[in-house]
Amino acid sequence: LPSSLGRLALLFPHNDNLSDQGFVSLAKQLPGALTSLEMDLRHSKRLTDPALAALGRWQPTRLASASFNFSRNKHFTDSGLVALSEWVPHTLESFALSLGKNSN
Repeated sequence: LPSSLGRLALLFPHNDNLSDQGFVSLAKQLPGALTSLEMDLRHSKRLTDPALAALGRWQPTRLASASFNFSRNKHFTDSGLVALSEWVPHTLESFALSLGKNSN
C-alpha cells in the first residue's frame, strides 16, 4: 500500500479465506499516514485473537477516524479485545467498534 494513502476501507464480510496469517501480513502494510480506516470483517470464520493483536501493533501517526465491524467473529476473546484497546492512538477523534453476536 502507498505510504501516502490517507483513507482506506477494507470490506471483507462473510470471508472464509482470510486467515490470521493473511491479516497479520496486511496489518504490517497499513500506512502510518492513514487518517481514516474502515474494516468490515463480519462473519470472518478464520480470524482469531492474533489478528486483533496485529492491528494493535500498528502505529498510525495521523489516524483521526477508525471503524471496525467484527460482528459474528466467533473466535475473538477478551484477550484479543484487550490487545486492540491498548492500541488506540492519541490522534483518534472518532472510533466505532461493532462486536454484535460474538459467542466468546
